[in-house]
Amino acid sequence: MPYTVTIVTQEGDETEVATHLASSSVKQKDDGSLHVCVSWHLVDLYRDEPETVEVLKGLWPGEDRIILSDEGSDVFWGNVSKVEYKDYCFYVEATSDAAPGPDDLTLQVENDDMEPMAVRAVADNKGHGPVTVDFGDGSPTVDTVADGEEELLHTYNTEGRWVITATDKNEPNRYRVAVVTVPAGS
Repeated sequence: MPYTVTIVTQEGDETEVATHLASSSVKQKDDGSLHVCVSWHLVDLYRDEPETVEVLKGLWPGEDRIILSDEGSDVFWGNVSKVEYKDYCFYVEATSDAAPGPDDLTLQVENDDMEPMAVRAVADNKGHGPVTVDFGDGSPTVDTVADGEEELLHTYNTEGRWVITATDKNEPNRYRVAVVTVPAGS
């Protein structure tokens, strides 16, 4: 399989699993979200990558994320929805957010043209009020009016892939996540 799978724990730790994939499937649901199931044969992993087995065993549905990449471009990210071990195989299922509706919070993130380690983010909460943006690197969160126009500029100190989350300050179940790699193209 040509994908790289990255497991991102709730604490932000990342582990890449590029080999030993036993199977994978992707289905698009009616709401526009994607459901992904990937599995690994544990016999090979125990022999070659015992630390990866421990990461997989530590996954917790609803808190951890999985990212699938194809030649460096993220093609899917989602929240882990099921973790299971049976028949010497480890199964992880994940579901992405539904496609945003006309009244849903949106988050647009792009790399800055002038500064390779910087990103620009614009949140639009469709009139539901301010949001808090977490750039995923441990820096303080930033509040924005989320009117679709206020642009936030953030500079990272370390290269890599970062998960950015915008959360409604009054309705925490309204949130949107974006994944960005700095510098662009790395």
